[in-house]
Amino acid sequence: MHGRHHLLGGSHHGPTFWAAASWRKPGHVPLDSADNRADMQISPDGRLLAISYLMPNDYYGHGDVAIIDLAQRKKVMRFSPVAGGALAFSADGRFLVTADPGGADVIDLTSHKVRPRRKAQARSRRSG
Repeated sequence: MHGRHHLLGGSHHGPTFWAAASWRKPGHVPLDSADNRADMQISPDGRLLAISYLMPNDYYGHGDVAIIDLAQRKKVMRFSPVAGGALAFSADGRFLVTADPGGADVIDLTSHKVRPRRKAQARSRRSG
């Protein structure tokens, strides 16, 4: 599985990938239940698939993110608890941002660590 892949669809077993150049179907990627899946994104170099999962509660920041190696078709990393929502890779593919209404987490895919969240700072207006 070298080169670019298109995610065209899937089933409850996981997404189906097609090789863009040849339109061959390399196969399925096995995933956890689709019931709590929030977002899926392919890394800029086409090697990784990131999948975010929401938890079945109302607590933001308690989701999961799984990283799938597309060539091996297996899960190679998992991060939890993190925001389980929208995903975005950095242009160089080193970082992955995941966000939900409660905030965002930055995952360093090189060190396999979630960067600490910054505490929100209260802003005050000066009257004068």
